[in-house]
Amino acid sequence: LTSMIMNKFSLIKAKSILNSIFLPVGYPKTVPQEYFRFQCWNLLQDSCSYLRGIMSTQAILQGMGVGRSDITAVQATIQWILRDGASMLGGLLFTSISSDNFGQNVKSWRLFADLINNVGITLDMLAPLCGVHFLTMVCTASLCKA
Repeated sequence: LTSMIMNKFSLIKAKSILNSIFLPVGYPKTVPQEYFRFQCWNLLQDSCSYLRGIMSTQAILQGMGVGRSDITAVQATIQWILRDGASMLGGLLFTSISSDNFGQNVKSWRLFADLINNVGITLDMLAPLCGVHFLTMVCTASLCKA
């Protein structure tokens, strides 16, 4: 009987901890009625984006020649550095041009960020098919995800 009470107490404690981590304070009274449904869809979308990110990284590494005997680690590293450099410079440029508008239309910027990130991930996955234009494609994809 004592172990059963301890197990129930442990489950209640675990539920309380998970609620405090993942739910807003005062849930469900402090959020709109559709919050839980929205978060379920948001979790699904985030999971899909994560999985596509894994697939795009695999495609990038494949396109850079990782695992091929005719490509050195230095060549792949230089391509990776160029890709990341394009992302950093593009992010700085975009922010310097658009930062005045970030406080306005927050929802629009969020939608734009999600859409352009999806474009970037898609370009990453297609990049190995572009042959000699691979580096241009991954740099463009990296700009989209910056």
